[in-house]
Amino acid sequence: MPAWTTPDPVALHARAQPDRLACVDLASGRRWTYAALDEAIQRAVGVLETGYGFEPGQRIATLARNSAELLILQQATMRLGAIFVPINWRLAAAEQQAIIEDCDPVLLVHDTAIDLALTRRCMPVEITAFAKAVEAQAAAPRRPLPAGDAPSIILYTSGTSGRPKGVIVSERNALATAVNFGVLGRVGNASVFLCDAPMFHVIGLITNLRPPLLQGGTVLISSGFDAVATNRRLADPALGVTHYFCVPQMASMLRDHPDFAPANWTTLTAIFTGGAPNPAADINWWLARGIRMVEASA
Repeated sequence: MPAWTTPDPVALHARAQPDRLACVDLASGRRWTYAALDEAIQRAVGVLETGYGFEPGQRIATLARNSAELLILQQATMRLGAIFVPINWRLAAAEQQAIIEDCDPVLLVHDTAIDLALTRRCMPVEITAFAKAVEAQAAAPRRPLPAGDAPSIILYTSGTSGRPKGVIVSERNALATAVNFGVLGRVGNASVFLCDAPMFHVIGLITNLRPPLLQGGTVLISSGFDAVATNRRLADPALGVTHYFCVPQMASMLRDHPDFAPANWTTLTAIFTGGAPNPAADINWWLARGIRMVEASA
């Protein structure tokens, strides 16, 4: 194995605990051990290199709901030294176009029909086609990873004070988040994170994925938040969710739903909130019902 210049937890756990469950795509039911996830990422590197001719420093944009394929694509982009740019699929086409013009991607991976104007500057690829190409591709040869302070992800802000701005995230930034949240959240290799926050947001793409992968835990990827499904999943002992990170509005929707039954959330360590202020009165409401709620945005 080459000497890595940036930590690659998936590659590490593929060697240390290859048969441990790394990822489940809840929409499709597909499951990946660390060995299988590591191989899929390396096959995706091969697709990007040989299929699309990608080079380090180029941008790969996505316009797609949460899926394990997005995780595989992001990790492959990181190993290749390219830059992953997830775009908010809730934005209007003109807003999405402005982001594409700003980040200038070579590839746009999408999961639904898109405005053709978005593809004038880049090549569109449906995510199902990308997934099939990954399955058929041989794993690319491994190479040393880029320096940890190199740009790895660009996340665009909500634009509430003007046009959205691209925030550059390095792998060193993402690792620091994983380490810090791992301490705060008591994350270990038995931890199971439910990710239904959108993966164009820092909570979905980084905070929900990097801490469990760093520790050799499991991520359950949902295509999106739904109060019915999330209430059911948090109460499902077969899933064994230990950590759930969301924005306060999502937590409020959970408790306002008729299926809300926190007494059944027997495996949960805590709910963590961020992205917006969570009033102390709301946090105390959860604590009074025996559910640890941690405000993690400070």
